[in-house]
Amino acid sequence: MASVEFVNLKQFSVALNKAQGKVVKQVNKELAGTALRTVAVAKNRLRVNSEDSREMAFTIGAVRQSINFIHDPKLLSASVFAGNTKGDHMAAYLEFGTGRHAARYVPTLLKDFQALARTFYVNGKGTLKEHPYLIPAYMQEGARLKERLKNMKIGW
Repeated sequence: MASVEFVNLKQFSVALNKAQGKVVKQVNKELAGTALRTVAVAKNRLRVNSEDSREMAFTIGAVRQSINFIHDPKLLSASVFAGNTKGDHMAAYLEFGTGRHAARYVPTLLKDFQALARTFYVNGKGTLKEHPYLIPAYMQEGARLKERLKNMKIGW
């Protein structure tokens, strides 16, 4: 029968708490950096197309300026968002498109994003072409975050 002997439990506990603090600090650093990079990538992706009207170009510019993030270190979370108000759906309409454009584009997305897109469905008659910006940025930077966290070194 094997046994485990704790010689200095207090010293081990202090070391463990210190390591936990370092991990939390590093994860928060990675989350904030990922959110910041996601914002930058999304803003870079959201561009006016040649077929966009002058009015749409103004709208795209406004949504582009609204892209931002919130980082909550206590909850180990970061949220990237677009749109100036809760009822401002233009950011989603730009992401997914409307009408036939959404009907063509949305089925190519992951199921969770398809479900999200359906929450913005009105009547299927819209004519706005999709301008994917936030989801591709999220997918790109999320994959990079996963790799960085997987390869994170914990210093004891």
